[in-house]
Order: sequence, then C-alpha cells, then structure tokens
Amino acid sequence: PVAALRAAADEGLGGGAVLALCGGTPGQQPGRYRIADPSALVPASCPVHLIHGRDDDIVPISQSQRYRNAADRAGANVSLTLGTGGHFTHLDPTSRACQRLRVVLADALSAADLEARPAGIHPSIGG
Repeated sequence: PVAALRAAADEGLGGGAVLALCGGTPGQQPGRYRIADPSALVPASCPVHLIHGRDDDIVPISQSQRYRNAADRAGANVSLTLGTGGHFTHLDPTSRACQRLRVVLADALSAADLEARPAGIHPSIGG
C-alpha cells in the first residue's frame, strides 16, 4: 500500500500513479494531499491493517513500517502483515495476501455490524 502519498510523489513511486490520483504534486495540490495522505492522518479514527508484499518493487516496505511506527507512537490501532508476493498480489483471489485481506475485512465488517446494532440484538437472533 502507499501509506505516505506525499513521500511517494516526492520519490516518483508507481510511475506517476500518486500524481494522477491527487491531480498533481504536493506543491500543486496541498489540500488533496492533506486529506488523502494516510501518513498525514495519523492517528486514524478507525483500526488500520496494512498488508504489504515482501517482494513489492513499486512501494518500499519502509512506507508501511513508518506508518505503523507513527501510528503506534500515537496510540492508534494499527497492524502490519508482511506477506509473500509483490505490489498487486493481494488482488489475486488465490493468494495468501488476498485471503488475509478477506479475513481483515470480514472482521472489520463484523465489528462494525455489532457496533451498529441496538443493545440486546445479537446477530444469531436476527434483527
């Protein structure tokens, strides 16, 4: 993942993908980077789980590690899974990274569903 858009833009990561996403450089679009750059939003108001491939040759693992370390220092709920594969491995439904992503998403959705239920309503009972 790109956990630091400003750094990715400055380093030219992803062949210009960050510049395309934000519509320009940090100097040209400072407001967009301020609200879209995960590293500028530490601590996040929700749990963050980073999944990064050890063989990622597009975004260095150090981006995810720096984000995790900053979030840890801020007392945020953050975790990092380093898996096999490269930058796009998590998009392959047969990969372990995609399986891990599904588990993380299912857990997050389950927790959000339980938080949204009125007191006394249990998912196995319905409602």
